[in-house]
Amino acid sequence: MKVPAGINIDVSTINNGDVAVQGVTGIVIANNINGSIKLQNLVREAEASTINGNLDVEYTTNPKKKCRFYTLNGDINALFQKGLAADLSFESFNGNFYTNIEKIEALPAKIEKSDKGNGIRYKVLDNLFKTGQGGVMLDFETFNGNVYLKEKN
Repeated sequence: MKVPAGINIDVSTINNGDVAVQGVTGIVIANNINGSIKLQNLVREAEASTINGNLDVEYTTNPKKKCRFYTLNGDINALFQKGLAADLSFESFNGNFYTNIEKIEALPAKIEKSDKGNGIRYKVLDNLFKTGQGGVMLDFETFNGNVYLKEKN
């Protein structure tokens, strides 16, 4: 299916194959159950979640607003432009974080507070990193998978 490039999209499927989005310059939200997600040539913020599939993300312009990427059973492969300046959050039960970015440093743990109507909850975020000068939050989470964060050479 073709759509106008500047449109914001929210796509999803369940047990119906893979999700692929390419060349959309708007905001992208993608969800899949039992399939992969492939997002290419992104320029804006994105949120993607899949169960039982890999999540591949490629940016032609690094995002300027928060992004979140999640897979339950799969790897996250994220490719950004050289010079990425971001704060990173990584969480995994049974996976690791790999990167080719040279200027990356660990940040101290922080506490995230949420109030969703049924009480206040606190979560300790302890796998935080900064690339470059820091900036936009990029949140990566897997349960059984690795995160591969790369900059284009």
